[in-house]
Amino acid sequence: MPGYPASHGCVRLTLKDAEKLFKWLGGNSSKSDIVWRKNGPVIEIVKSPVLNIRQGDVKIIEIAGVEVGEGVKAYLESGEFKKEILLFRKSEKYYALLAADLNEKSGLYDFSVYKNDGSLAVRKKIFIDKGVFKKHISRGWNKRGFSEAELQRIKKEKQELLKGYESVVETALWLDGFELPVEITGQAGKITHPFGEIRINPMNKKQRSHRGVDIKAPEGLLIKAIANGRVSHIGYDYLLEGNITIIDHGAGVFSVYLHQSAILVEKGQEIIKGQIIGRVGHTGNADGPHLHLAVRVRGAIVDPIKLIRVFE
Repeated sequence: MPGYPASHGCVRLTLKDAEKLFKWLGGNSSKSDIVWRKNGPVIEIVKSPVLNIRQGDVKIIEIAGVEVGEGVKAYLESGEFKKEILLFRKSEKYYALLAADLNEKSGLYDFSVYKNDGSLAVRKKIFIDKGVFKKHISRGWNKRGFSEAELQRIKKEKQELLKGYESVVETALWLDGFELPVEITGQAGKITHPFGEIRINPMNKKQRSHRGVDIKAPEGLLIKAIANGRVSHIGYDYLLEGNITIIDHGAGVFSVYLHQSAILVEKGQEIIKGQIIGRVGHTGNADGPHLHLAVRVRGAIVDPIKLIRVFE
């Protein structure tokens, strides 16, 4: 990319080329607070670009300028909208675990950190962009209809599931990270249906989004807990989810394991990362044996693989 010599060994770019470079680095010049300072035929970027995150993504933000021990809270703000963000401490520093829900409204937000006295400690611009999700023609979707009794059963089971997300464990038990729930081999570990996949019914053109990941695995393969935690819910033979386990990992982080052939833990049981919790199956609404893994961070439905990877 051509440039112009500037002082101290810097290279200045034309506006057009600078915008190309900025976008290549992940910035969004039309939606950020970047200041383009014109200086004749050349420009300089004089402010840091906003952080970009997509629907379903997870990012860790280091909180600078705040001493450990100070009471702080972080929020995502836009006009009247205000949502508290999960903060955690590690290695004598504060970090925010920013989770953009699968259906989070796209747009520009303020990421604000406040001290106990209400004073502003940190403010950054964050742009939440629309997710880029694969489309899939789901030929087997809705081949059968549900009776009124089955619909009532599904409603009841959904209400039971919601109780499993009522956070009981206040302490973050996941500070040493997360791991995949199955061993990766030639027969297991491949993501067959990714998070956010848009499933299209070819008959009526209706769409729905995949709220977890489907991991290829043979019947009976052992399933491991992705992090330390406590079993908050167990459901047997649910019409859609089959045999399901929810684990509370603390501070509002949960993992969910669907379609199991066997559940090997009990509700309320303390779990350590890597502990065997069940076996892969195809119970409930599943075409074949696989593990459907889902996670939530303070209620936000996010990509489980991205949560695991962000702590590596």
